[in-house]
Amino acid sequence: MTTIIRTLLVAAWLLSTVPSFSQTLSLKPVDAEANSQALALYDFLYQQYGSKTITCSMAQPVWDYDKAEAVKTLTGQLPAMHCFDLMHLCYSPCDWINYDDITPVKEWHDMGGKVVLMWHWQVPKSQGSNEYTSTASETTFRPANIDTEGSWEHQLFYTDLWEAYTVIKRLQDAGIAVIWRPLHEAAGNVPNGGEAWFWWGKDGADVFKGLWRRMFDYFQDLGIHNLIWTWTSCDEDGNWYPGDHQVDIIGTDIYSRNEVSVKSRFLRLQQRYPSKMITLSECGDVPQLSVMEADEVTWLWAMPWYGNNSQGNPWGSDAWWNDAINTYASGISSILINPSESNKPFTTPIYQLDGRRASATPSPGIYIRNGKKWMIH
Repeated sequence: MTTIIRTLLVAAWLLSTVPSFSQTLSLKPVDAEANSQALALYDFLYQQYGSKTITCSMAQPVWDYDKAEAVKTLTGQLPAMHCFDLMHLCYSPCDWINYDDITPVKEWHDMGGKVVLMWHWQVPKSQGSNEYTSTASETTFRPANIDTEGSWEHQLFYTDLWEAYTVIKRLQDAGIAVIWRPLHEAAGNVPNGGEAWFWWGKDGADVFKGLWRRMFDYFQDLGIHNLIWTWTSCDEDGNWYPGDHQVDIIGTDIYSRNEVSVKSRFLRLQQRYPSKMITLSECGDVPQLSVMEADEVTWLWAMPWYGNNSQGNPWGSDAWWNDAINTYASGISSILINPSESNKPFTTPIYQLDGRRASATPSPGIYIRNGKKWMIH
């Protein structure tokens, strides 16, 4: 795998002086057969990492981007990324949710937005039940039984994987690359002597890593190559990590923490996973991005959970979003050539990332123009 040394400035005062260090990041995603859209998305993330925290909104969780539109109403700009959730896949298709229709994701993508997809994977509360949950304590579903052919866990696991595959395949066929964040927060509170929050962590680290590998291999075998794989750490859970060969990005979810706590988590993850980009995959009631940036904490992206102060929810307050969009972070308009201009010939030279001159009407991708990177959609 091609790698390059990239020094990120992380030296700062955190109760004591923390020395600076280098991260060795891969130039390519872990999927050796990643398609052109996935390669372009990964390159975009790589180029942003360490310089800007990309803004990301979260669906509520339905199959739309209303929360991104709410950010635009508030700040005047769309966030650069939006996270969709397959949470209701067990009910689809029905009159209120239909994942067979990828129109909302395509609309978002066609506006220039980057697509994140997660999965609050719901299973029956017991075999044959029509009540569903992802909470470990609310289901008799045992992930350790997935290897047992003929078990209801084995059948359900692969039936659901097929349903997820069909959605992702539609996105791939539409030319949409996806930052894929499945099986998140697997360790839950286990590292602190507690229990897993979700069923995929219910039977421990080794079983979880087996689930991750099965999913990765299953999608690869079916020709899925539009995914950037993101694993979500619960901090002190290194033994739950699936491995560098099947993870592109390390995420972590932080709620109701101050600057010192947030920075401490960031530095620990950078030191523990020096070859991976580190992202704030979920957050709420955390310092504003301008405050974190001043403290030299620059995540790959930051995604407040849906809701805001006006709804009695501090996760993504109006003040946080105004700071993120208008003061510091990158919204769509700051990283995208105006779509109405993207089909017009360029009057100044434009170059590919390898230095070769591109045509005056280049295809979508990342280019160099006037000494700056341009995303052409």
